[in-house]
Amino acid sequence: MHLTGKIPFDVSNSIARLKIRPRVLRDVSSIDTSTQIFGKDYPYPISISPSAMHQLAHRDGELGTSRATASQGLTMTLSTFSTTPLEEVIKAGEEFKREEGVPPPEYWMQLYCFQNRKTSESLIRRAEAAGYKAVVLTVDTPYLGRRHHELRNKFKLPPNVRLGNFAPNPNNTREPTSREPETSDTANDELSRRKAKIGGIVPVVSESGNGEPCLRI
Repeated sequence: MHLTGKIPFDVSNSIARLKIRPRVLRDVSSIDTSTQIFGKDYPYPISISPSAMHQLAHRDGELGTSRATASQGLTMTLSTFSTTPLEEVIKAGEEFKREEGVPPPEYWMQLYCFQNRKTSESLIRRAEAAGYKAVVLTVDTPYLGRRHHELRNKFKLPPNVRLGNFAPNPNNTREPTSREPETSDTANDELSRRKAKIGGIVPVVSESGNGEPCLRI
């Protein structure tokens, strides 16, 4: 065991033995970048990680990202705060006509564990029903940081952009706020005044059936 500054570093572990070995002036006319992860074939070891609100960048939003994912036979992990409903995102990829030999895309769902446990449960059940293969749980966000540049700029979603997984529809009649109230009465009051936005300090806690915290993320 060695100390690098104040961080212990075990040179005997397997990661420490890995080295990057550059190779130059090699014949690359015939190479194979394909791999297999969790039983799925990939043309190369790349997937789409979750990021929120794609419609801020392009009007097609997550639908465009989904089609691009499908065109390459990759995996897309959809953000909870997608601007397109999760059902429409996976449908866009499944309907995309791929070139011959391109494997089908796969979809995973990124999830926060909200204070209101039913919110998380609802998203999981919807993702499962739609055909998502895995849940990617975010566990490193006990509080959303104070994003000073967003607060300074008074960031909010444009009128034509909304959080797709929480937009009003026959099965889901409310949008989340940046903070999920603990009681339905408080929630209705809060939701009548505010729309979803980011910024500020937000506690995110899931509780077990007996009322004890089971996970803090």
